[in-house]
Amino acid sequence: MAGRKTKIRVLVVDINPCVLRGIQAYFKTKHHISIVGQARGGEEAIEKTRKLSPDVVMMDLSVPSVNGVELLSSMRGEIRGVKLVAYTIRETKRPVRDAIRAGATGYVLKSSSLRMLAQAIERVDDGWSFLDPRISPSLPSLSDAYQSAAKQAKPGGSRGKETYSLTQREREVLDSLVDGLTIKEISERRQISYHTVVSHLRNIYSKFGVHKRSVTVANAMREHIV
Repeated sequence: MAGRKTKIRVLVVDINPCVLRGIQAYFKTKHHISIVGQARGGEEAIEKTRKLSPDVVMMDLSVPSVNGVELLSSMRGEIRGVKLVAYTIRETKRPVRDAIRAGATGYVLKSSSLRMLAQAIERVDDGWSFLDPRISPSLPSLSDAYQSAAKQAKPGGSRGKETYSLTQREREVLDSLVDGLTIKEISERRQISYHTVVSHLRNIYSKFGVHKRSVTVANAMREHIV
């Protein structure tokens, strides 16, 4: 990318040798991105991240013998400043949401182009988020939340769920909101009236100090409230 003064150092976590070879070959032509190491498991990924200090770790969520989302969370918690890109075949709502909660700021499908993967690495390294366009149209609330989570993260860590003083019903409504349900769908799922849902949402927004659904969802994901 024009204007870059240093290379983006990337660690790849994936057990598939074909994927590893393909990524290596492609990024040899990208002078601003350098593959500094590879890992095929959880402990090796953490060890090499500590040893090599990559700018970005791109990780397959299907790494054997370990929960990929838990590994993302562990790396985020143990290794200061690491930026994470999930590179996976999983394109349903739950894995995307779980990856966001775990700290990934990039999410790219393996069926997408390596060019798109490079774009994700660049954006994440620059401090932005990246959600594969093939996911975004079907998950609009998650897409908005993804961008908000990256842009509105504040220093000092999470406030924690108790400081919001949410009631049990408000947490249930918030969970449905994060799942992307409409007010009507929340009403049907929780078996409460439409107007009661609106009232709960008004209270949730007030406790979060926000006025937008996407920002509320982003905060809830980032701070592990639901």
